Amino acid sequence: MSGDGNLQRQLLEALRRGENSITVGGQQVDLSFWIDRHGVRAFREQGRGETTWSSPTTGPGSTRRNVVCLKWRGNEACPTRKRVAELLFQMGIRACDIFALIHPYGTREFDVSFARPEGLELFWSGYELAKDQPDWQGFFVQAITRQNEVKKVTVLTRNESLSCVDILTWLSRYGDVQGLPSKNLDEFGIWSGAWTFQIKLKHSGGSVSHIPSSAFLGRDRIMVFYRGQPKLCYKCGSPSHFSASCQVQRCALCAG
Repeated sequence: MSGDGNLQRQLLEALRRGENSITVGGQQVDLSFWIDRHGVRAFREQGRGETTWSSPTTGPGSTRRNVVCLKWRGNEACPTRKRVAELLFQMGIRACDIFALIHPYGTREFDVSFARPEGLELFWSGYELAKDQPDWQGFFVQAITRQNEVKKVTVLTRNESLSCVDILTWLSRYGDVQGLPSKNLDEFGIWSGAWTFQIKLKHSGGSVSHIPSSAFLGRDRIMVFYRGQPKLCYKCGSPSHFSASCQVQRCALCAG
C-alpha cells in the first residue's frame, strides 16, 4: 500500500473522515488494522500539506507527557538508537515501559517517551545513579515534561499508637505536607493502621526526591507507598535488586 501514492491518499482521506473501510478495485478493504494497531483515529492538515497524526487517547494538539530528551555532547560519535535503548534497559526499564524512542535523522538527540508516569520516575531515579558512569557522561538530559510533585502518600504502621505527628515530621524531610492527614478506614469504618498524606516532593537536580519505601521511627517500622515510587531494596536502597536477594548486612534499628 505504501508504494501506491494514489492508494495511500485514499487511505489517509478515509481515516480523516473517520471511515472504517475503503473500496479498492471494487473490493472493501477493512481499515481496523490501521486504527487498532497504530492507534490512528484522525489527523489534521497543517500548512504546506503537512500531516499530523493524533492518538485516540490524547486528541489533536495534546501536550506531551512523560518525556525526556537525551542530548549527546560527547567528543565521540553519537551513539546509535539501539545503544540508547540498551542503556535504558540497564536501568531496569523494559521495552513495554517505553512509549516511543525518537531519534530524528541527522541529530544528536533522543526523545524518550514513557507509557506511564512510573516509567519517567524510574528513569530519573536510575539516571541519578548512572550519570557519572562512562556510558552516560556524554549525555545532557533535558526534562521535556515535569514529574508530578504532589503525591498521595500512604504510610502503614503496625503500631497503632505511633504518633501521626512523628510520621509527619519524618515525611517533611522529603517535601511539604499539604493539608491534614486522614486515617484509612475499611468498608466497616475500622482503621487499618495506615495514614494518607498529600505531599509536594522536593526537587533534586532534574527529578523529585523520593521517599524511602521503608524506614524506622524509633523501634517502629513504617512502610510507604505512592504512585510513581521507585522500587528499591528495603535494606540498602539499591534499585538493582530486592531485599530477598540483598547481601548487605545492615542494622534494622540504626541502619549502620
